[in-house]
This record gives sequence, structure tokens and C-alpha cells, in this order.
Amino acid sequence: MTEKRTPREQVLKELGKFIELKMYEHEKLLLEEGVIEKKMSRSQLADLVGVSRVWMSDIINGNKVTSDKLLIKIANTLRIDEDEIFRVARRLHPSVLEEHLQEYLGEYYMEGINE
Repeated sequence: MTEKRTPREQVLKELGKFIELKMYEHEKLLLEEGVIEKKMSRSQLADLVGVSRVWMSDIINGNKVTSDKLLIKIANTLRIDEDEIFRVARRLHPSVLEEHLQEYLGEYYMEGINE
């Protein structure tokens, strides 16, 4: 009997697979730039983005929800378009949210209040 996943669990698994795929796709570029010295591993990615190896493994295995800041760090480290990683995560990029907040609040909008 196969285990049925919730939509959230499915998104987390998909995000993890996406990050791992991009990690391997960008490995050559990161080697050429000297960012990494050998084949890219989850441990190296964890070190580059500033999280524990266990945490990164949990993200890639689809067991952890990441913050927006961490998604941006992962995207920048792996040279992934930020909007693309947020689409895979089924979330809005913080800049999009900020634009909508500013539009909605109009004269009541205060920059930086939601940080």
C-alpha cells in the first residue's frame, strides 16, 4: 500500500528534487568559479548557504519547510532564478508580496514594517 501525501508534502518533495537537480546542474560552473573544490554535495550546499547538513538534507528530502530568506540564499548560491524557486515552492517572492502590500495600503504603507 502506497502512502498518500498531502499537497504540502508533495510540494516539499518537488522542491527538494528541484534543489538537488539544480545543485548537480550548476556543479560544473561552481567548480570553475572556485566556489567548490570537488563534486557538489548536500553538505557543501549547507555550508554555502549557512545551515546545518542535517537541515539541508531534510529540505532536499522534503521534510522541512524553508524560510523565504533561505530559498533566496539557495537560489543565489546555485545561480537559480529566484522567481523560479519560489514558483516550485508554490510561494510568492517577498518582493511581490511587498508590492501588493504597498498597493493595498496606499498612504498607510510604511516601508520595512513587515521585516
